[in-house]
Amino acid sequence: MEIQGRENMVAATAIFNGKPTETLNQKPDRKRKNGLSQCLFFDTFQVPLGQAIHDVVLRLDFTDCDNNNDPKLDAEIFVSGKKLPNDTKWHRTAKAASNSGEWVYVWVYEGYTVEFKVAYTNQQNQLGGAFIVAPSTTGVVPD
Repeated sequence: MEIQGRENMVAATAIFNGKPTETLNQKPDRKRKNGLSQCLFFDTFQVPLGQAIHDVVLRLDFTDCDNNNDPKLDAEIFVSGKKLPNDTKWHRTAKAASNSGEWVYVWVYEGYTVEFKVAYTNQQNQLGGAFIVAPSTTGVVPD
């Protein structure tokens, strides 16, 4: 994972109430120097509304963060393969809350609500040392 400003982040998982967890992933972006988008993408899901199926793509956008430098949730919606114009009611959603190591979001679209947590893992490095001694024939390790 290579998110600018989040170099220690190594994993992000969406946790839905009563549903399987989902690993969030970066996608290629040829316009960026490292070749990866600065978003973490969810799997596409469908919202049936009236006669049409609405395909929803959610992503955490690290280029649009709140005052705590936490990502906003972006949404794109497609009907019959055509992208709907962005609407401020559902296109960008700030996090509802945060705890240590997770963000909580509530996304609403035409009465359909998705609430979930995103748990993230940061890599931590710690230097250590070891002292290697020759094996003991007496069972006692020398000082």
